Amino acid sequence: MRGSSLLLLLIVLIATISTSTSTTLACDCKAVSDSFLVTRLWNIIDPEWTDQMVIDEFDNGFAPEVTVLPGFQEYASAKTGDATTVFFMNIFETSEDAKAAQEGAKTFVQKGALNGAITPNQFTETVLNFWVQHADADECNTGSFVDQFMGTQLWTLTEDAVLEGNWTIESVADELEMGFAPTIVNMDGFLEYGGASVTNTDFVFFYHVFETLEGVQQFRADAEAFVTDHPELNTVLDKIVFTEGVVGFDYTCVSGNLPAEADGADAGGDGDSSSSSSSSGGGETDGDTGESGGMTKTTSLTTVFWMVLSFFF
Repeated sequence: MRGSSLLLLLIVLIATISTSTSTTLACDCKAVSDSFLVTRLWNIIDPEWTDQMVIDEFDNGFAPEVTVLPGFQEYASAKTGDATTVFFMNIFETSEDAKAAQEGAKTFVQKGALNGAITPNQFTETVLNFWVQHADADECNTGSFVDQFMGTQLWTLTEDAVLEGNWTIESVADELEMGFAPTIVNMDGFLEYGGASVTNTDFVFFYHVFETLEGVQQFRADAEAFVTDHPELNTVLDKIVFTEGVVGFDYTCVSGNLPAEADGADAGGDGDSSSSSSSSGGGETDGDTGESGGMTKTTSLTTVFWMVLSFFF
């Protein structure tokens, strides 16, 4: 009887370990075209919290969980040029997976130390319309953008544009992709540019990454000039909020860029402790769920597996 019970436990453990391991499998390239992007711009309302402290809190507590969700492709943070706000984005393979990450971030704040410290400014759930890299970049993107610089632009269609119906957020994104993107793919220090239509809104979102802050600022000036000088877009779009600042952490599905694999210098950014501690087996724990990063869970289950196996035989 004891042997049958132990055998059943062994089978359950094998199945659990297999499932847990599968959630941490890496991809070969960061291929985000035709993916789904969710963004969160938070206001920092508690003066005891800095933008870097907020980034670290998400890095230590939320990154180990969201990066092992199904369909994960990227999770990045960035400062904004305004110390009272901070920016985060996730990219997933499906809309459902992206929405799950968005809701997970909200829950993390509501149930954790950030409750009462930050509030939503602008959140978006988008379809990624286009994604381009530098003309000389390797087609298989495997890098992380930690310590590079990111700019974001959130625009909305004007009331007249909505009423006339000649432009949609999708056609605006297409116009920037076809008319503006080709002019910047050879810019010094340019790394990445993406455009996305915001679901069920009249908003369109763009982000760009450069090696320097000056590159981000020049890109923004060029993008604004493109819209201003465009015979139609100049009356179609209004600005909502633009940001530009250094990337804090940038985790991707590419092997070596997950919190449990990468060291702080590669993916975690300044002040990060979760990447190095997770890779050494420490694991950051979410106080509300009692769960740690996916790789740590797999390791502990494997240990139990071998203990049961040795006892059984």
